[in-house]
Amino acid sequence: MGINDVKLQTRLLAFFLILGLSPLLSIGIVSSLIAGRSLMEQSYFQLEGMREVKKSQLQNYFSERQGDVMVLTDIVSAFQNRGEQRLQGTDDVLVSQEEDDFYSNYIEQYGYYDLFLIHPDGDIFYSVSKEADFGTNLTNGLYRSSPPQL
Repeated sequence: MGINDVKLQTRLLAFFLILGLSPLLSIGIVSSLIAGRSLMEQSYFQLEGMREVKKSQLQNYFSERQGDVMVLTDIVSAFQNRGEQRLQGTDDVLVSQEEDDFYSNYIEQYGYYDLFLIHPDGDIFYSVSKEADFGTNLTNGLYRSSPPQL
């Protein structure tokens, strides 16, 4: 049974069926290719956006570390100067102007509200902002029941 033995009606039906399905198959293939490209482009845009976010995070991180290094440099310098003053016997103040400037810069650099120097007995002997808590005692003074604000 060859192709010549099949009825004309069946051959025409098969021909028109193939002819009708060809555009559908072509549209499906083209749509699939276009969708694939669109998904690929969208993925690239998302990755580029994520790259920019990560870049910004890294820049902020290194900027903060640079600030840390600057503060640490100031700390070392301040302690060296303070140690030299104590060795020479010229240290007659609790906190020098240079240290006060350093502490002010420190809270500004790190975004703190205030900085306290507290004696082991609980006395607050230094405060950058010199508010009501300055000069009080944390173990038996006015603020003994207040939790520390971190």
